[in-house]
Amino acid sequence: MSPANPRTLDHLIHLSPPGELSSTVEHFTSLGLTVLPGGTHADGLTSNALIVLPDGIYIELIQFVHPLSHYPEGSDERAKREGHWWAAKREGWIDWALLGSKEQEEGVESFYDPPQEGGRKRPDREEVRWKVTFPGERYERGSVPFYCEDLTPRALRVPPSPTAHPNKATSIASLTLLLSRTALAPTTLLYTSILGAGPVRSTAHESVYVLDAPEKAGGVELVLRLPQGVEEEKFVMELGGGVWEVGVRLGEGEEGEAISGGQDGVGRVRFVGA
Repeated sequence: MSPANPRTLDHLIHLSPPGELSSTVEHFTSLGLTVLPGGTHADGLTSNALIVLPDGIYIELIQFVHPLSHYPEGSDERAKREGHWWAAKREGWIDWALLGSKEQEEGVESFYDPPQEGGRKRPDREEVRWKVTFPGERYERGSVPFYCEDLTPRALRVPPSPTAHPNKATSIASLTLLLSRTALAPTTLLYTSILGAGPVRSTAHESVYVLDAPEKAGGVELVLRLPQGVEEEKFVMELGGGVWEVGVRLGEGEEGEAISGGQDGVGRVRFVGA
């Protein structure tokens, strides 16, 4: 069952190099975030670890278990690996999901593909099942959200947030996507249709929407904007745009901003005060 509000952010996905999830876990742990064990997905191609925040949103740290070269050419296993929806993605932030489903919706949302079931086994052997609805091939993966709907209780897929993260992280504050200079206007129209609401702020350089969290209404800014500076221009030139940065809100008494990552296969994280 889809939530009445199609604007609830479920999770963000960060890709590690094949077989190197442990290094990414160490990096995010060094930032003061508690990383929980995830499991291996049902297809056997990927495994993950989770960072769960008190607002109910989580960050999925994911890896391909093996590089493409592990699978014999011409084998069914190699074909599955090559055909995976994230097979061509570069390491870092690659995708994000809203909570629910896009089944039987009209308008722009009709360009979403039919839902497909997925799952994984947790370390305690508990089976977790869900249904995901991905955008069609015309949309670059990560340029628009996919939807995730639980077939087993969400509490099985998303374990409770730790009592406190060492850095006092409380919630996702923002999700920033960079776009090419000709894409902002049409992408704003697309997102308005998908989300069922227009931007709360819009200029010639950016459009800003507000998303909910599973445990909190509002509070997450979705920013679609044009690149600023050489680094951002390079990102858009090489990748065509996509998820540039995730903002994480810290608790009371934590002030200022700090940015981590953005190179060596690690996505940018901006920590902001309460």
